Amino acid sequence: MKHILRIFRGYWLLFIILIGFTYGVVMANLWLPDKMSEIVNNGIIKQDMSAIWNNGLMMILVTAAGGFCSIVVGFLAARIATGMAQKLRLKLFERIESFSLADFNKFSTASLITRSTNDIQQIQTTSIMLLRLALMAPIMAIGGLQKAMNNAPDLSWIIALAVFILLVVIATLFTIAVPRFKKLQTLVDKLNLVARENLVGLKVIRAFHNEKIEQKKFQEANVELNRMNLFVNRLMMLLDPIMTLVMNFSSVAIVWFGAHLISSGNLQIGNMMAFLEYAMQVIISFLLLSMVFIMVPRAAVSVRRVGEVLDTLPSITDPKSPKKLPKDAKGKIEFKDVTFTYPDADLPVLSDINFVAEPGQTTAFIGSTGSGKSTLINLIPRFYDVSAGQILLDGVDIRNLKLEDLSGQIGYVPQKGVLFSGTVASNIKYGNAEVNDELVEKSGQNCPSGRIY
Repeated sequence: MKHILRIFRGYWLLFIILIGFTYGVVMANLWLPDKMSEIVNNGIIKQDMSAIWNNGLMMILVTAAGGFCSIVVGFLAARIATGMAQKLRLKLFERIESFSLADFNKFSTASLITRSTNDIQQIQTTSIMLLRLALMAPIMAIGGLQKAMNNAPDLSWIIALAVFILLVVIATLFTIAVPRFKKLQTLVDKLNLVARENLVGLKVIRAFHNEKIEQKKFQEANVELNRMNLFVNRLMMLLDPIMTLVMNFSSVAIVWFGAHLISSGNLQIGNMMAFLEYAMQVIISFLLLSMVFIMVPRAAVSVRRVGEVLDTLPSITDPKSPKKLPKDAKGKIEFKDVTFTYPDADLPVLSDINFVAEPGQTTAFIGSTGSGKSTLINLIPRFYDVSAGQILLDGVDIRNLKLEDLSGQIGYVPQKGVLFSGTVASNIKYGNAEVNDELVEKSGQNCPSGRIY
């Protein structure tokens, strides 16, 4: 939440403007029923045409102003929410990019993808709802209740009863639904994980002819997610018919009891009609709040999941007082009593490793699968940091070098080739964007296979 609040501070001016226009929408909605009451009581019943025309014209102007304010509120809410989501998505991506392999392994790839897309989308959608409805609904509910009591205080118990019923229903549904929202996001992670494994391991799956097995795994994850989605959505959809029943029964009760008050001379027709409008505004305000509250629990789960990533500080960073490589640096690598243990592992993968890789010479590591060859190489560019000992580059401990300076001295060829989106030329230039096309073509001519592009 603290990360979202920091981003929100950049939109404080738009937020203040949003509040102003929201107040305009509320005031327009609260003003109109009173004018309608005057038209009925003074214009229609007393047959005063001037009251009808004057109040009617004012209602048209106020309605137009309220509509304009509503459009501005929608625009500003979307602008603030989408802008916040954009910055939050960028901030999350930058944090993930700064992770070491040890940090990265705390979260699955599928989970990080879900947090960067689905979770932030949930936050954005809920933010729009909060800005558009959560600000307006409480003011409208309080104002509508006050106005209703001014018009027909003897009927106010109907609103109180309707609101009580709505609160009981909303509290019951949320008690059941909220625990499911966390489970829902976990199931999205699971589905993404199964899908990613199938896409990455497609060759292996086909080589062993295991398509049916993988389809079954995906179908199980898909069905489980669908079942949970159906349960939550059906539960929340109960609000709609319940709200409709409450509104209709409230309308019937107001007309029924209001008619008795009118017949006894204790209430005017226009006041009853205004009371009915204000009662509907109060109930609709609670309906709007319930719609927001439906989304808030799931968004809260998303906020927590995104916050977990942003709160994870990179374990491998630049030193506070970085050192420089000597000007006559040649690329001498020396391992001195190096020991490395993976996080949460019981035994070290590498123990007391000592060797020197001289510049201009080829140094090879030979060993069985799982003996630590790749791990040893991954220590040099600081994908992991050593648990004990030192790795020296031209006599300087690599932990005392800036990561940018260290990577600038390393030419890295991974075990598994990775092609990024773009052209072959852009992938060749990936390590140095300043390389021109002529140099890329020249390097291709020196390859045994001839030209690259």
